[in-house]
Amino acid sequence: MVVKALVSVLLLALPSAAQLLLKSGVSAIQVAPGWEANAPATLVNSGSQPLQVIVEMDTSDMTFGCAPYFCWGPSCYAPGVTVSPDTVTIAPGAEEKSFKAYVYVEASTPEARATLRFRFRDANSGAVLYAHTVEVTITPAPPEGVGLVWAQTVLIPPPEGEISGGAALYNNSRELRRLLVQLVPTDIPPSAIRFCLGDTCYEPGRLTATDTLVLRPRQLYTGFQCWLRAAGTQQSRILLVRFFDAVASEPVAEYQLGLALPTAVLPERPSLDCSPLSQRWVRSGSALPQLPQGAILEIFTLRGQRLLQSSDPSSLADALRNLPPRPYAYRLRRAEGTVCTGLLLVD
Repeated sequence: MVVKALVSVLLLALPSAAQLLLKSGVSAIQVAPGWEANAPATLVNSGSQPLQVIVEMDTSDMTFGCAPYFCWGPSCYAPGVTVSPDTVTIAPGAEEKSFKAYVYVEASTPEARATLRFRFRDANSGAVLYAHTVEVTITPAPPEGVGLVWAQTVLIPPPEGEISGGAALYNNSRELRRLLVQLVPTDIPPSAIRFCLGDTCYEPGRLTATDTLVLRPRQLYTGFQCWLRAAGTQQSRILLVRFFDAVASEPVAEYQLGLALPTAVLPERPSLDCSPLSQRWVRSGSALPQLPQGAILEIFTLRGQRLLQSSDPSSLADALRNLPPRPYAYRLRRAEGTVCTGLLLVD
């Protein structure tokens, strides 16, 4: 019986060698307790060879009460799955639009800021092809009345064309509410802005809706979409989105929507040697490599349930004998954080 490291040494990809790039996406979201927000992204293979890509989710900087998960290729994985079981092949010059990050926030979660990180890795070598960060802001619970329950707050536009970001309002009352929508750009040209309310879309440059948005009691409204395109100098830009009560002319909700440039987040070179994980492991303890001093190896199911945790190769070998043959995820860590993660196949 052999345990094979399917994703072995986690190599650091240099920026100049990167073939996988972020074309566009959502890099920040805000979400109220009891609700869920998503952050999709489109990646492109800018190299000359096909790429076989898996995704690793790093939740170490997430706050308690959040349940992040993601979609990649044909599947969406349950919260707790941190390495995608699916491998997606991206042809040279092709775009991959299947990636979506989700964050569900439990109802009792307090206000907080958190960071969700994703590493897109070569499925064969484990090399980091691109790293992407989604900033998460947990807002107060919506009040009695109309409140904003989630919004996509920072958009990374494509070099050409537009990108849209959405928001959701909830009428937490027993009364019908009528709202007006107004956009207030700080440094985005009005001609680079347009928005839609459901099936009604306004021409670029119009910053106030001519139609009233009607929300029935206990209705969730997800029909707001704001479309932005890069214009002028490439720098961060801000847009204020406001929702007013049409009768009282008072604001009921607002949020800031930013326009930013794509930036790869390249991980630091690990301080531990991860080469033992590239070797073939048999179930006899004598053949297991010696783990680096102070390191702990953890093995999880693909749904995120931790099965084993050990710093002793011999005890780990004994435990491996009881595992059914199937894929598992591993994590090598020490006190200051995770060093290596990947997939193991027990056959």
